[in-house]
Amino acid sequence: MRHIALLCEYDGSVFHGWQEQANAPSVQEALRLAWRELSGEDFSFRSCSRTDAGVSAWAHVSDFFTESAIPAEKIPLALNSKVPSGLSVLKAREVPEAFHSRKDPLGKAYVYRVWLGPSRPSILRHLVAHFPLDLNLQSMNELGQQLCGEHDFKAFMDQGSVVRQTIRRLDCLLSVRQGDTLAIICLGDGFLYHQVRILAGTLILVGRQKLSPEEVLDACHRKDRTALGPTLPPEGLCLHKVFFPGGLFGDDDENAYKALCHSAALFKPLDFSMEKIR
Repeated sequence: MRHIALLCEYDGSVFHGWQEQANAPSVQEALRLAWRELSGEDFSFRSCSRTDAGVSAWAHVSDFFTESAIPAEKIPLALNSKVPSGLSVLKAREVPEAFHSRKDPLGKAYVYRVWLGPSRPSILRHLVAHFPLDLNLQSMNELGQQLCGEHDFKAFMDQGSVVRQTIRRLDCLLSVRQGDTLAIICLGDGFLYHQVRILAGTLILVGRQKLSPEEVLDACHRKDRTALGPTLPPEGLCLHKVFFPGGLFGDDDENAYKALCHSAALFKPLDFSMEKIR
């Protein structure tokens, strides 16, 4: 058996999330059906993140075992001939048997983008949330700094999760504005159900001066979800990159993760020019 890791990009508006389900299209199902057609093998792919319906990914990592002789470097081209147009396999490589795309990452980077202009976007409507607001970025970033570190983030988790351990490490929570685009950048070792979208909703309220950083920290300490901001729509959220010890696909090792935590410039351009953010 060979063990293969995949790097994929997908448009969240096309899928009802990563995880396969009975009555809606999913990324996991699209990969499974495409690989079955290519190899005759039928199994589920493991995932670094079960993104929700509407959430996109620039660099999602999954893995699978196979007896197929298709060379790893040929797998992206082969799969891309079978999967829907909203999904692209960017890279593939053989990995050790013990590799696990969900358990092995040392950190993940998500970006939540908000369009602040007065008119709602049309072309970008599946990539941004729209809030035509004036925001105090200084207050938002003060709160972001205070939330960094290892904490119990249960207050930032919506109901519907079976996770028992709610302690997570947040390494960066930064709000950056370029023109009419606001990017809320989140890096950490893992995230709870809807955590990034709740963090973004809470930061927006702080930026509008509807909540103070002190009130947010108090609610976090009391594990009170009702005292925090709303869960923002999924369209604004994108999985930016997943990082692994020693790296996996290039520029995704410990040094790259540390650099990203300390330099928002690495996330540019944030203005939705045609160049993709990598």
